[in-house]
Amino acid sequence: DGTVLKREDVEHGKGATAPNAPTREGYTFIGWDKAYNNITANTTVNAVYEINKYKVQFVDHDGTVLKTQEVEHGADATAPKDPVWAGHTFTGWIGSYTNVQKNEIVTAGYDTDSFTVQFVDWDGTVLKTQEVEYGKGATAPKAPTREGYTFKGWDKEYSNVTANTTVNAVYDI
Repeated sequence: DGTVLKREDVEHGKGATAPNAPTREGYTFIGWDKAYNNITANTTVNAVYEINKYKVQFVDHDGTVLKTQEVEHGADATAPKDPVWAGHTFTGWIGSYTNVQKNEIVTAGYDTDSFTVQFVDWDGTVLKTQEVEYGKGATAPKAPTREGYTFKGWDKEYSNVTANTTVNAVYDI
């Protein structure tokens, strides 16, 4: 930025003494732009820096790395396409990947999908409606009764719900 770090008078042919290594946010000092060990004229020696680079990893719910990107200090990483996880809705990335200033791990965020399970009697009467999270089980209502019939159970499984489901009462006469 043009800031003078040190000014020194040096005899012709002698070397100058460098100041302590300067610091610059987001950069690493890598040296000076010219030699200063044999000064024969007025000389300006400039600090040389290299921009810091950081690793940004995008990971899925199970720790699987979806993308790794190297990003310069202050730059933005580019997220991968939205991941898909059965029974869940992607809600966005958890963590920072804009104005990156350090190594980052960014994790996919999800909401668990919920489904409606309806238990229905022989005549279409809804006995119970329940919202159930993906992969969880519904709880059946008390066994229904029907004159002249014996309740045998339900016509389908409802212990691992993965979609909206209608479960019908089954009877024997």
